[in-house]
Amino acid sequence: MKLNRWKDIHIFKNENEMRKLYRSLAIYNKHGYYQLVIPERFRELTWEHLEDNKYKSYLNTDLLFEKVYGKCYVVAEIRENNYRIIDIQPKGLLLDGYRRLLKTYRGIPYRDKQDLDKIKIMEKLINGNH
Repeated sequence: MKLNRWKDIHIFKNENEMRKLYRSLAIYNKHGYYQLVIPERFRELTWEHLEDNKYKSYLNTDLLFEKVYGKCYVVAEIRENNYRIIDIQPKGLLLDGYRRLLKTYRGIPYRDKQDLDKIKIMEKLINGNH
């Protein structure tokens, strides 16, 4: 699906919530954020059909971030080349990151000790240090 106009990207179902998610995404996943706001990168996204006119596209995510919080993705409604952004995941982390600046461990944000422990365990598994 092609984009006709840049403004086609920035149509939101819930504009206030989307602004929060965008701002948080800009802090905690810069690569994913740039994929959404730079028209050339947005055009390169591959969309996976979910239901009716809803599509999902995965954003670039750090491997450790992905193992701890899951893949970062955007859900959009696409009709006649108009993109209406419905959701950005992982929503819980992004909204918490909007409410307060999250601490980071090795570049990965965490909310509490449980998240920090997950990051440390996944880092050991990825690096092969059992």
